[in-house]
Amino acid sequence: MSTSRKSVYLLADSHQLFWPPQDNSLISMIREDLDVNSDKTFKAAYLGMSNGDQTEFYQLFQAAMNNIGAHEARMVKADAADEDLDFLKEANLLLLAGGEVGLGWSVMQEAGYDAIFTERFLAGSVLVGVSAGAVQLGMGFKEEGQSFISTTKIVPFYIDAHDEQRQWCRLKSLLGGQEDFAKGYGIPKGGAMVVHADTILEPIQIPVEEFFREPSADAVLRSNILMPRGVRSDDVS
Repeated sequence: MSTSRKSVYLLADSHQLFWPPQDNSLISMIREDLDVNSDKTFKAAYLGMSNGDQTEFYQLFQAAMNNIGAHEARMVKADAADEDLDFLKEANLLLLAGGEVGLGWSVMQEAGYDAIFTERFLAGSVLVGVSAGAVQLGMGFKEEGQSFISTTKIVPFYIDAHDEQRQWCRLKSLLGGQEDFAKGYGIPKGGAMVVHADTILEPIQIPVEEFFREPSADAVLRSNILMPRGVRSDDVS
């Protein structure tokens, strides 16, 4: 298996995983990373600890993998049998599902899956995070009523997803307590952001908002809008 690192895919929700592949730059990039047009087979693992391993969400994952062209897909639970755990350790694509960030993260840590995710990333597997899963692939998060949660840090930024009002209050509050030069990204409903192996960021279809701290006396949090390819700022309402 190739040891070159692949892109990491951060999605606010799963909508873009179901668009037709011929019209879908996200699916096209995932398929290219997986080299699905070759004779190789690949395994796709689903971790739904953040939503309590609800079957209906795994069924959505199976449908999305059919859209991508997966050869074998499997749910891996916290109490996985040995063969499921072996499957996870060999998976070419790993998806962290949505739900509650803190709940899912604590279960994954207890099961030792956080280390497996990092190992698979370094081995060249494709990582996909949906909603809470996108947050867990980043630096950390702070849920209401909870202290800061340090997550995988595979993506070297703070992430939040599907804030319908696009105020990103949670993300701003989190960044306000971090070091200078810390960056965070808000991925709105229906949106996605690809973190390429060279850490270049690419929003897909919908703009993503960037927040960052610079060393200054006033410690003001600044922001930018990252535009997807082919989308102009005057095209966005």
